[in-house]
Amino acid sequence: MNQWLGTIGAVMMFLYEVIPGSWIWQTGAPEMTAVDDFSLCYPVAETMRDGRTFSIYLPVQPDKKQQAAAAPYVSLGEYEAAADGYQIRILHGVLETAAPAPRFDLAGFRQAFPQAAGNFDVQGEGIRLAGNKPLHIIEGVDGNDRKECLGFQAGRDVWLFYFQCAKDDEEAKAAIERVVESIAIN
Repeated sequence: MNQWLGTIGAVMMFLYEVIPGSWIWQTGAPEMTAVDDFSLCYPVAETMRDGRTFSIYLPVQPDKKQQAAAAPYVSLGEYEAAADGYQIRILHGVLETAAPAPRFDLAGFRQAFPQAAGNFDVQGEGIRLAGNKPLHIIEGVDGNDRKECLGFQAGRDVWLFYFQCAKDDEEAKAAIERVVESIAIN
C-alpha cells in the first residue's frame, strides 16, 4: 500500500513539473491582462418616445444630470463618466417635433460639448454602425488627446456622445471602442 501511494505521489510530482501550467485547471482567480479585465458593468438605459429602449454599457458608474432644456429640445439629460485616462459624456435630448434634424457636424458637436472646442484636428468623418443604427462620427486629435463625437436621431430622440482619451493610450481607446459597440436599441 505504501509503495502504491509512493508511486502515485511520484507520478503527480512528475506531472506537476512537466505539464505546462496552462493545461492545469485554475484553482484561484485567473490572471488577466489590463485589456481582459475591462468590464462594461454599468448600464445606461433610457426609454425613448417610441417605446423602444436605448442602452449602452460604461466601464464606470456615470453621473446623471437633468439639464435645462433649450429649443429645440423639451428635455435634456446628461451622463458623465471619467476614469483610467478617458472621459465620456452622453446627451439625450427629446425634440419638440421630429422635423428639426440636429447638426451632426463639428459646429453642432462643439455646441453640445464645450470640451470638443480647441484645436480639434479632424482626422475622420462619416457614418458608423453601432447597435445596427447609423451613427454620425467625427474623430480627431487635439494636442495629446484623441477625441470622438458621435450622434444619431431616432424620431424625436437625439443621442450625442463625446469620448476623449490620450492619443497614445491604447487601453483607453479599446475601452471606448467597447462602449460604442455596446450601443443597442430594442
